[in-house]
Amino acid sequence: MRENILSMKMIKPGYIRKTAVLMLFLALVYPEAFSAKKYRGFFRTYEEARQTARQQHQILMIEFTRKGCFPSKQLNQEVFRNRKFLILTDSMVCVRVDGETGPGRRLMEKYEIPGYPTILFTDPEGNELERITSVVPLDFFLTTVRRIFQGKAIAQLEKKFPDQTDYHELYTLSLYYARNVFDKEKLELYFEAFKKEDPAYKKDSTVVLSRYILQKELRSGIYSAAREIEAFVYDVPEGNSYKLAILLTDYYLKTGQKREAWDFFSGYYMLRENKGPIEAYYQNLKKKLGKED
Repeated sequence: MRENILSMKMIKPGYIRKTAVLMLFLALVYPEAFSAKKYRGFFRTYEEARQTARQQHQILMIEFTRKGCFPSKQLNQEVFRNRKFLILTDSMVCVRVDGETGPGRRLMEKYEIPGYPTILFTDPEGNELERITSVVPLDFFLTTVRRIFQGKAIAQLEKKFPDQTDYHELYTLSLYYARNVFDKEKLELYFEAFKKEDPAYKKDSTVVLSRYILQKELRSGIYSAAREIEAFVYDVPEGNSYKLAILLTDYYLKTGQKREAWDFFSGYYMLRENKGPIEAYYQNLKKKLGKED
Protein backbone atom coordinates (compact mmCIF):
# COMPACT_ATOMS: atom_id res chain seq x y z
CA MET A 1 0.00 0.00 0.00
CA ARG A 2 2.80 2.37 0.97
CA GLU A 3 4.62 1.57 -2.28
CA ASN A 4 1.52 2.45 -4.29
CA ILE A 5 1.16 5.80 -2.50
CA LEU A 6 4.82 6.58 -3.08
CA SER A 7 4.44 5.67 -6.79
CA MET A 8 1.46 8.02 -7.13
CA LYS A 9 3.43 10.86 -5.50
CA MET A 10 6.19 10.32 -8.08
CA ILE A 11 3.77 10.95 -11.00
CA LYS A 12 4.30 14.47 -12.29
CA PRO A 13 1.24 16.77 -12.66
CA GLY A 14 2.23 17.48 -16.27
CA TYR A 15 1.89 13.79 -17.11
CA ILE A 16 -1.64 13.69 -15.73
CA ARG A 17 -2.65 16.75 -17.76
CA LYS A 18 -1.21 15.30 -20.95
CA THR A 19 -3.04 12.03 -20.35
CA ALA A 20 -6.33 13.87 -19.78
CA VAL A 21 -5.88 15.86 -23.00
CA LEU A 22 -5.09 12.66 -24.93
CA MET A 23 -8.20 10.90 -23.60
CA LEU A 24 -10.36 13.90 -24.54
CA PHE A 25 -8.89 13.91 -28.05
CA LEU A 26 -9.57 10.19 -28.50
CA ALA A 27 -13.12 10.60 -27.24
CA LEU A 28 -13.75 13.31 -29.86
CA VAL A 29 -12.13 11.47 -32.77
CA TYR A 30 -13.33 7.94 -31.87
CA PRO A 31 -16.58 8.46 -29.97
CA GLU A 32 -17.68 4.86 -30.61
CA ALA A 33 -14.86 3.64 -28.36
CA PHE A 34 -16.25 5.62 -25.42
CA SER A 35 -19.95 5.34 -26.14
CA ALA A 36 -22.27 2.90 -24.45
CA LYS A 37 -24.77 3.19 -27.33
CA LYS A 38 -25.96 -0.19 -28.56
CA TYR A 39 -27.39 -0.44 -32.05
CA ARG A 40 -30.02 -2.94 -33.07
CA GLY A 41 -27.84 -4.81 -35.54
CA PHE A 42 -29.07 -8.11 -36.99
CA PHE A 43 -32.08 -10.10 -35.83
CA ARG A 44 -31.61 -13.78 -34.99
CA THR A 45 -34.34 -15.25 -37.21
CA TYR A 46 -36.09 -14.32 -40.44
CA GLU A 47 -39.55 -14.73 -38.91
CA GLU A 48 -38.71 -12.34 -36.09
CA ALA A 49 -37.25 -9.83 -38.54
CA ARG A 50 -40.21 -10.03 -40.92
CA GLN A 51 -42.70 -9.54 -38.09
CA THR A 52 -40.77 -6.55 -36.73
CA ALA A 53 -40.57 -4.95 -40.19
CA ARG A 54 -44.33 -5.22 -40.56
CA GLN A 55 -45.09 -3.92 -37.10
CA GLN A 56 -42.70 -0.97 -37.35
CA HIS A 57 -43.29 -0.31 -41.08
CA GLN A 58 -39.57 -0.47 -41.84
CA ILE A 59 -37.39 -1.67 -44.71
CA LEU A 60 -36.24 -5.29 -44.37
CA MET A 61 -32.64 -6.11 -45.36
CA ILE A 62 -31.85 -9.81 -45.85
CA GLU A 63 -28.30 -11.05 -46.29
CA PHE A 64 -28.29 -14.43 -48.04
CA THR A 65 -25.14 -16.33 -47.14
CA ARG A 66 -23.79 -19.71 -46.07
CA LYS A 67 -21.19 -21.05 -43.70
CA GLY A 68 -17.63 -20.50 -44.87
CA CYS A 69 -18.56 -17.92 -47.53
CA PHE A 70 -15.46 -15.74 -47.81
CA PRO A 71 -17.12 -12.81 -49.66
CA SER A 72 -19.78 -12.72 -46.93
CA LYS A 73 -17.07 -12.57 -44.28
CA GLN A 74 -15.42 -9.73 -46.17
CA LEU A 75 -18.73 -7.84 -46.37
CA ASN A 76 -19.28 -8.37 -42.67
CA GLN A 77 -15.82 -7.09 -41.81
CA GLU A 78 -15.82 -4.06 -44.12
CA VAL A 79 -19.47 -2.99 -43.94
CA PHE A 80 -21.67 -4.62 -41.32
CA ARG A 81 -19.30 -4.05 -38.38
CA ASN A 82 -18.77 -0.42 -39.26
CA ARG A 83 -20.46 2.08 -36.94
CA LYS A 84 -21.82 4.07 -39.91
CA PHE A 85 -23.78 1.01 -41.00
CA LEU A 86 -24.82 0.03 -37.48
CA ILE A 87 -26.43 3.44 -37.01
CA LEU A 88 -28.70 2.67 -39.97
CA THR A 89 -29.87 -0.61 -38.42
CA ASP A 90 -31.99 1.41 -35.99
CA SER A 91 -34.03 2.57 -39.00
CA MET A 92 -34.40 -0.77 -40.81
CA VAL A 93 -34.65 -4.45 -39.94
CA CYS A 94 -31.64 -6.65 -40.81
CA VAL A 95 -31.31 -10.43 -40.75
CA ARG A 96 -28.96 -13.11 -42.10
CA VAL A 97 -30.37 -16.17 -43.85
CA ASP A 98 -28.39 -19.37 -44.39
CA GLY A 99 -29.28 -20.43 -47.91
CA GLU A 100 -28.13 -24.00 -47.26
CA THR A 101 -30.91 -24.69 -44.74
CA GLY A 102 -34.46 -25.76 -45.60
CA PRO A 103 -36.15 -22.41 -44.81
CA GLY A 104 -33.25 -20.55 -46.37
CA ARG A 105 -33.48 -22.52 -49.62
CA ARG A 106 -37.21 -21.84 -49.87
CA LEU A 107 -36.61 -18.14 -49.37
CA MET A 108 -33.89 -18.15 -52.03
CA GLU A 109 -36.27 -19.80 -54.48
CA LYS A 110 -38.98 -17.26 -53.69
CA TYR A 111 -36.73 -14.29 -54.45
CA GLU A 112 -34.67 -16.08 -57.15
CA ILE A 113 -31.35 -15.54 -55.38
CA PRO A 114 -28.49 -16.75 -57.65
CA GLY A 115 -25.63 -16.97 -55.14
CA TYR A 116 -23.78 -15.60 -52.14
CA PRO A 117 -23.61 -13.01 -50.88
CA THR A 118 -26.82 -11.34 -52.03
CA ILE A 119 -28.29 -8.46 -50.06
CA LEU A 120 -32.02 -8.08 -50.63
CA PHE A 121 -34.05 -5.04 -49.61
CA THR A 122 -37.82 -5.39 -49.34
CA ASP A 123 -40.70 -3.24 -48.17
CA PRO A 124 -42.48 -4.18 -44.89
CA GLU A 125 -44.74 -6.56 -46.85
CA GLY A 126 -41.81 -8.46 -48.38
CA ASN A 127 -41.92 -6.97 -51.89
CA GLU A 128 -38.46 -6.63 -53.41
CA LEU A 129 -37.11 -3.10 -53.71
CA GLU A 130 -33.50 -3.66 -54.74
CA ARG A 131 -30.56 -6.03 -54.31
CA ILE A 132 -26.76 -5.98 -54.07
CA THR A 133 -25.10 -9.05 -55.57
CA SER A 134 -21.44 -8.67 -54.67
CA VAL A 135 -19.01 -7.25 -52.13
CA VAL A 136 -19.15 -3.47 -52.44
CA PRO A 137 -17.31 -0.64 -50.65
CA LEU A 138 -18.82 0.83 -47.50
CA ASP A 139 -19.60 4.20 -49.12
CA PHE A 140 -21.48 2.54 -51.99
CA PHE A 141 -23.49 0.43 -49.54
CA LEU A 142 -24.40 3.40 -47.36
CA THR A 143 -25.38 5.51 -50.38
CA THR A 144 -27.64 2.70 -51.60
CA VAL A 145 -29.37 2.32 -48.22
CA ARG A 146 -29.92 6.07 -47.84
CA ARG A 147 -31.37 6.28 -51.35
CA ILE A 148 -33.78 3.46 -50.49
CA PHE A 149 -34.77 5.33 -47.32
CA GLN A 150 -35.61 8.32 -49.55
CA GLY A 151 -38.11 6.24 -51.52
CA LYS A 152 -35.82 5.93 -54.54
CA ALA A 153 -35.17 2.18 -54.62
CA ILE A 154 -34.82 0.61 -58.07
CA ALA A 155 -38.35 -0.89 -58.00
CA GLN A 156 -39.78 2.52 -57.09
CA LEU A 157 -37.84 4.34 -59.82
CA GLU A 158 -39.03 1.80 -62.39
CA LYS A 159 -42.64 2.59 -61.51
CA LYS A 160 -41.96 6.25 -62.31
CA PHE A 161 -40.40 5.49 -65.71
CA PRO A 162 -40.62 7.01 -68.29
CA ASP A 163 -42.70 10.09 -67.52
CA GLN A 164 -41.42 11.02 -64.05
CA THR A 165 -37.77 9.94 -64.01
CA ASP A 166 -35.07 12.60 -64.22
CA TYR A 167 -31.47 12.47 -65.46
CA HIS A 168 -30.02 11.28 -62.14
CA GLU A 169 -32.66 8.59 -61.66
CA LEU A 170 -32.05 7.26 -65.18
CA TYR A 171 -28.34 7.19 -64.34
CA THR A 172 -29.10 5.11 -61.23
CA LEU A 173 -31.28 2.66 -63.19
CA SER A 174 -28.74 2.26 -66.00
CA LEU A 175 -25.82 1.73 -63.63
CA TYR A 176 -27.82 -0.79 -61.57
CA TYR A 177 -28.53 -3.05 -64.55
CA ALA A 178 -24.99 -2.67 -65.89
CA ARG A 179 -23.00 -3.09 -62.70
CA ASN A 180 -25.15 -4.86 -60.14
CA VAL A 181 -27.82 -7.01 -61.79
CA PHE A 182 -26.96 -7.37 -65.48
CA ASP A 183 -30.11 -7.31 -67.60
CA LYS A 184 -29.38 -6.38 -71.21
CA GLU A 185 -32.99 -5.58 -72.13
CA LYS A 186 -33.57 -3.25 -69.18
CA LEU A 187 -30.11 -1.75 -69.53
CA GLU A 188 -30.76 -0.77 -73.14
CA LEU A 189 -34.17 0.67 -72.22
CA TYR A 190 -32.89 2.93 -69.43
CA PHE A 191 -29.55 3.74 -71.05
CA GLU A 192 -31.17 5.01 -74.24
CA ALA A 193 -33.53 7.19 -72.21
CA PHE A 194 -30.57 8.41 -70.17
CA LYS A 195 -28.56 9.45 -73.23
CA LYS A 196 -31.53 11.43 -74.59
CA GLU A 197 -31.31 13.65 -71.50
CA ASP A 198 -27.78 14.69 -72.53
CA PRO A 199 -27.27 13.87 -76.24
CA ALA A 200 -24.20 16.10 -76.58
CA TYR A 201 -22.35 14.37 -73.71
CA LYS A 202 -21.93 17.67 -71.85
CA LYS A 203 -22.18 16.10 -68.39
CA ASP A 204 -19.37 14.07 -66.85
CA SER A 205 -21.83 11.41 -65.65
CA THR A 206 -22.94 10.76 -69.24
CA VAL A 207 -19.36 10.20 -70.36
CA VAL A 208 -18.47 7.95 -67.40
CA LEU A 209 -21.58 5.76 -67.62
CA SER A 210 -21.45 5.48 -71.42
CA ARG A 211 -17.81 4.45 -71.32
CA TYR A 212 -18.44 1.93 -68.54
CA ILE A 213 -21.41 0.26 -70.26
CA LEU A 214 -19.81 0.05 -73.70
CA GLN A 215 -16.63 -1.32 -72.19
CA LYS A 216 -18.60 -3.95 -70.26
CA GLU A 217 -20.56 -4.95 -73.37
CA LEU A 218 -17.44 -5.35 -75.50
CA ARG A 219 -15.74 -7.49 -72.86
CA SER A 220 -18.91 -9.56 -72.48
CA GLY A 221 -18.87 -10.44 -76.17
CA ILE A 222 -21.61 -8.04 -77.28
CA TYR A 223 -19.74 -7.13 -80.44
CA SER A 224 -22.42 -4.74 -81.72
CA ALA A 225 -20.99 -2.36 -79.11
CA ALA A 226 -17.97 -1.80 -81.39
CA ARG A 227 -19.78 0.64 -83.66
CA GLU A 228 -21.33 2.41 -80.66
CA ILE A 229 -17.87 2.81 -79.15
CA GLU A 230 -16.53 4.31 -82.37
CA ALA A 231 -19.33 6.87 -82.43
CA PHE A 232 -18.94 7.61 -78.73
CA VAL A 233 -15.17 8.28 -78.69
CA TYR A 234 -15.43 10.38 -81.84
CA ASP A 235 -18.11 12.48 -80.11
CA VAL A 236 -16.10 12.66 -76.85
CA PRO A 237 -12.42 12.38 -77.87
CA GLU A 238 -10.92 14.03 -74.78
CA GLY A 239 -10.60 12.85 -71.17
CA ASN A 240 -10.47 9.12 -70.39
CA SER A 241 -12.22 8.10 -73.62
CA TYR A 242 -8.78 6.97 -74.84
CA LYS A 243 -9.09 3.89 -72.61
CA LEU A 244 -12.17 2.81 -74.52
CA ALA A 245 -10.50 3.62 -77.85
CA ILE A 246 -7.51 1.43 -76.97
CA LEU A 247 -9.79 -1.38 -75.80
CA LEU A 248 -11.68 -1.34 -79.11
CA THR A 249 -8.48 -1.16 -81.17
CA ASP A 250 -7.09 -4.17 -79.31
CA TYR A 251 -10.35 -6.01 -80.01
CA TYR A 252 -10.01 -5.30 -83.74
CA LEU A 253 -6.40 -6.54 -83.70
CA LYS A 254 -7.24 -9.73 -81.82
CA THR A 255 -10.03 -10.55 -84.27
CA GLY A 256 -7.80 -9.96 -87.31
CA GLN A 257 -9.43 -6.68 -88.34
CA LYS A 258 -6.21 -4.75 -88.89
CA ARG A 259 -7.66 -2.27 -91.36
CA GLU A 260 -10.54 -1.44 -88.98
CA ALA A 261 -8.04 -1.03 -86.15
CA TRP A 262 -5.94 1.47 -88.08
CA ASP A 263 -8.80 3.42 -89.62
CA PHE A 264 -10.50 3.79 -86.25
CA PHE A 265 -7.54 4.67 -84.06
CA SER A 266 -5.78 6.93 -86.55
CA GLY A 267 -9.04 8.87 -86.93
CA TYR A 268 -9.35 9.11 -83.16
CA TYR A 269 -5.74 10.27 -82.90
CA MET A 270 -6.40 13.13 -85.33
CA LEU A 271 -9.50 14.25 -83.39
CA ARG A 272 -7.91 14.25 -79.96
CA GLU A 273 -6.12 17.45 -78.89
CA ASN A 274 -4.32 16.02 -75.84
CA LYS A 275 -2.33 13.26 -77.49
CA GLY A 276 -0.05 12.61 -74.51
CA PRO A 277 -1.89 9.54 -73.11
CA ILE A 278 -2.12 7.86 -76.54
CA GLU A 279 1.11 8.90 -78.28
CA ALA A 280 3.11 5.80 -77.34
CA TYR A 281 0.22 3.47 -78.24
CA TYR A 282 -0.26 5.25 -81.58
CA GLN A 283 3.43 4.98 -82.50
CA ASN A 284 3.49 1.28 -81.59
CA LEU A 285 0.35 0.69 -83.66
CA LYS A 286 1.93 2.41 -86.67
CA LYS A 287 4.99 0.18 -86.36
CA LYS A 288 2.95 -3.00 -85.87
CA LEU A 289 0.75 -2.35 -88.93
CA GLY A 290 3.58 -1.04 -91.15
CA LYS A 291 2.21 2.49 -91.29
CA GLU A 292 5.55 4.18 -90.67
CA ASP A 293 6.01 7.48 -92.53
